[in-house]
Amino acid sequence: MFIHVKSTRHTKIGTLRRGVVYRLDDENSNAQAVVAAHSKGTNPALKKVSEAEAKKLAAKFVSLEAKADSELVEERSDSEELSAQFETMTAALTEARDTLAAERAKLAERDAKIAELAAALEGAEKQRDDVIAEAAEQKEKLDELQALVAEKDDQKPKQDGKK
Repeated sequence: MFIHVKSTRHTKIGTLRRGVVYRLDDENSNAQAVVAAHSKGTNPALKKVSEAEAKKLAAKFVSLEAKADSELVEERSDSEELSAQFETMTAALTEARDTLAAERAKLAERDAKIAELAAALEGAEKQRDDVIAEAAEQKEKLDELQALVAEKDDQKPKQDGKK
């Protein structure tokens, strides 16, 4: 049986809210007593409606019927399935976090190696510049020495091959 509540009522089967369509157990004596008491008079708080009317009045109705054991089993299996999905997703998330941490560690190692190589390259470039500067100094000294030797050769009297 379906009822449409026109005015909120606090009853022995629970609080019935205005505008809500409820599905009640036909065999429940408390439900029958509440419906009988609140559907009388010139302006009743409850109105019995058919299933089709109930669907038109409310897209979702509230059921106050006791659930069958099979429905409870289905809800438990749904709950277990959702729990399993949650566990799977949690495991996947944990694995993704671990992978991310490992990748960050590898990235940090690579950055450290790059910094080390950059420092080594900088040292090698300085060494190269020092070698080039020293080679330039040595060339200048060699040029000076060659100039001195050439100058001394020009000053020596030439011998005619006599011993």
